Amino acid sequence: MTGKTTTFGDYVADERVGALISTIEIRILPKDFNTEWQRCGQTADYLASYLAHHFEDFEMAMNVLSTVLNELIENSVKFSASQHEWVSISASFSGKAVILEATNSATAEQLELFTAFVERLLSEDVEDLFLARIEDSDFGVESGSGLGLITIKKDYLSGIGVRFQQRPSSDLYDVSVQLHLDADLVAQG
Repeated sequence: MTGKTTTFGDYVADERVGALISTIEIRILPKDFNTEWQRCGQTADYLASYLAHHFEDFEMAMNVLSTVLNELIENSVKFSASQHEWVSISASFSGKAVILEATNSATAEQLELFTAFVERLLSEDVEDLFLARIEDSDFGVESGSGLGLITIKKDYLSGIGVRFQQRPSSDLYDVSVQLHLDADLVAQG
C-alpha cells in the first residue's frame, strides 16, 4: 500500500458527501485522553450535543450519537501510532444521515491487523462476528478487541467505510474510519 490510498466499504470522500446542514471537527492528542480516559466520553457528548439539536427528540439523538462517537474516539486514541500524533474527529449532518469520522495514525503493523479486522467486519455476518468476538474463538490477542465497532455496526450503522493513506516520505499511515447513521435511526434510537 506504499504511496497510495485504499478504501473499504462505504467510505464517502468529502466531495461526494453533498450539501451538509451542519458539521463540526476537532483535533485531539491521544496522550491527553490516555491520561484522562473520561475525556473520550466528554468529547463524544460535546459532539453529539452539537448535532442532536437537529432532531426532535434531543435526548434520544444525544444518546445514540454519544454512544457511537465514544466508541469511535476511544478506538482512535487507543490505536494511534503515537500519543503525540493528532487525531481528528468530525461529525456531520446532511438531513438524511449523520456521518461520523475519525482519523488517526497507524504503523504498517497496526494497519495490517486493522485491515484484517475491517475485511471481516465488512464481509461476515455481524451477529456471527459478534458471537465469535465474545467467545474469542477467531480473534488473536494481538488483533485488538474490535468488539465496540462490531456492536455499533450491529446496533446503529447504515454504513461503514475505511480509508488508509500512506503519508508522503513516512512509514506512517492515516487511517480514517467513517460511520454512517440514517437520521431516522438516530431519531428513533
